[in-house]
Amino acid sequence: MLHAWLWKWIPWGYGVLLHVETWRTHRLDVFFNLITTVGGELGVLLLLSLTYWCFNKAVGQKLAYAYLTALVFNMWVKVLCFIPRPDNPQIEPLLRRAGIGGRLHPLAHEASPSFPSGHAQGSTVGWGYAALASRRRWVQGVAVVLVLLIALSRMYLGVHYPQDVIGGLLLGVLNLLLWLWAEPYVLPRLAQLSRGRRYALAILVPLGMFLVYPVDATASPLGVLLGAGVGYVLEGETLRFTCPNDWGIRFGRGAVGLAVLLTMFFGLHRLAAPLAAYANTPPELGARLLRYAVIGFSATWIIPWLFVPLRLAHRDSDSATASTP
Repeated sequence: MLHAWLWKWIPWGYGVLLHVETWRTHRLDVFFNLITTVGGELGVLLLLSLTYWCFNKAVGQKLAYAYLTALVFNMWVKVLCFIPRPDNPQIEPLLRRAGIGGRLHPLAHEASPSFPSGHAQGSTVGWGYAALASRRRWVQGVAVVLVLLIALSRMYLGVHYPQDVIGGLLLGVLNLLLWLWAEPYVLPRLAQLSRGRRYALAILVPLGMFLVYPVDATASPLGVLLGAGVGYVLEGETLRFTCPNDWGIRFGRGAVGLAVLLTMFFGLHRLAAPLAAYANTPPELGARLLRYAVIGFSATWIIPWLFVPLRLAHRDSDSATASTP
């Protein structure tokens, strides 16, 4: 029923995108490509990592779980609805019947189904959680503006209908509210589990979610989730780093962390390039899952471990901070 209802809205949404296309200028093209990158894979990875390294370790952990699980649920909804993208030839007969003569010229291409927008849903959860955790008005204002701009960028680039963006924003709000409701009940119980069970959950939960729908769009976030989960548990057992509340040291952690993380991100991406011809095959998906698990583990344990000898952080053997799986 939802699938048929969403199909009926495609001509209206397509007409809106044709109007948005008339706004395009070279400067806006550059601006909205940058904004959509901020709301994409690399931009959010940097947000999660910088929050964890430089501002609040516990908030960084919770933010990572809230955001990464939201991405997976987004893909599941996409598959259930299976609405074609604005540049998909499947919608041609529908557009002709609706009397729409113009055709879009998208500035990007996406292969996954269209509804709901993952950028809109993910940015609502990620930036929404960060804003609520900080409780600072200016941070909340920036978060709201960023979420709206990221959502608009998907329409500007011609990769999402307006109903996709609206659906993504609404699901993001629902996602965030459910996470905030469950967090006080779930996290304390998880922290009381034995070390072996926390490692088991950190590994088995992402793997189980991946097997539900094993494609590249789920392999990436679940790989990060797997690696980060193991890293969080190991960090709580062996490192428990604490960070001096000094902006100079925070800047140093951010600079060192980003240098290492970006080197690993692009280096591993280049190493995996030969597998691109085998996209969505078991070998390529397994390699993608492993690659992103390494990135997640590096961000949560290897890089914080490097901070200690560089005197950008120190071990806190008396810390009562508990790691979640």
